[in-house]
Amino acid sequence: MSLYRVVPDGSVLDRVAEFSYEKKKRIQMLFECDPVGYTIAVADFIQVIACCDKIAGAHQPATTTSTNTLKEELKSANILEYADFFDIQGREERKEVAESWLHSKWNDITSEFENPNSEVAVALDGYLKREFHYFWLKEDIQWTADWYIPIERAFPLIPSVRNRLLNSLKELVQKYKLSVDNNMLEMWLTQSISTHYLIFAEYFLYLGKNTGDEYMPYQTRSKLRIFNEKSPDISISKAIMPFVGLEALTKVNDRRDIIKQIIDWREGKGKEIIQGLARIQEIMRMEKDETEKQHLFNEVQEILSSKTSKPYNVFLSLIRLVTSSLKIEPDIRTAEQLAQLSTSKSYKWLWKIRNPNLYSEIRKKMVDLLTK
Repeated sequence: MSLYRVVPDGSVLDRVAEFSYEKKKRIQMLFECDPVGYTIAVADFIQVIACCDKIAGAHQPATTTSTNTLKEELKSANILEYADFFDIQGREERKEVAESWLHSKWNDITSEFENPNSEVAVALDGYLKREFHYFWLKEDIQWTADWYIPIERAFPLIPSVRNRLLNSLKELVQKYKLSVDNNMLEMWLTQSISTHYLIFAEYFLYLGKNTGDEYMPYQTRSKLRIFNEKSPDISISKAIMPFVGLEALTKVNDRRDIIKQIIDWREGKGKEIIQGLARIQEIMRMEKDETEKQHLFNEVQEILSSKTSKPYNVFLSLIRLVTSSLKIEPDIRTAEQLAQLSTSKSYKWLWKIRNPNLYSEIRKKMVDLLTK
């Protein structure tokens, strides 16, 4: 069981909440606007719940009705903890620094939007289409744009990016027969994107700095080069957890009860998997040799995405790590025998959860749940 807290983006929480609580017709419509965003958000969130981590969030009410429902359920399940980071005191100074930082990085960030097929650009298009439904169609009476940055402080977009996004949004204007002229739509587009990345700047610079909480950003932020330069993904836990999340999700049969069903899974049929993950985490903590750590990390990644089973390699690596951490020379014959035992006991779970088509399987399961 992990001891750190995860702080999801509001964009992550909103999508999980909508997937869980919105009526079928509405969530199907929103999912169609941002299928990748919803898939990744739900997958990331489920793996945190499945692996027993705490969620940290704001005391203040969320901007949507469904997200408030999610927060209440997480709180009653003893998963949600309130974080002082979101308190008003001290935030103004952080926002000023964040805005200055964003000005200095804006050209680098927006240059990543230029390729329409990049992960960031696809995520941004989905983000805006989902946001469109709240701002222009006013489908949630609780939602407000009061938190938007004033237009005079908004950041300019590269013309080619701006025009591409406007054309995408105009399709929704026509679909819903709205009276929105180009200037109004462009102002909203600029404000929405500027606000989205200004919030990211504050979280990126300050979140977890004093508390150790781990920030879980939405795709529009997590796929930025600047984020991955600061947070290179070399954690074996992060390599395994998405597969744990998929295993848990396969046991869900009602999206409206997803939190309870994931908790039931981790405390029942998923207990062996959770304990196995904890064991690997312990081995990695014990091992001081970075080469050995990287070796195991690479093998675990290969196995989890493999279509064929190669059981002994990872087990030998695990045992080698244990013995080296205890400063004992490994006995290869004994290691092989122990590895054979492990195939039916301690590490069988790792092979059970491997899936070469991870996110396509997650999306397939989510689409299935949306039909119910």
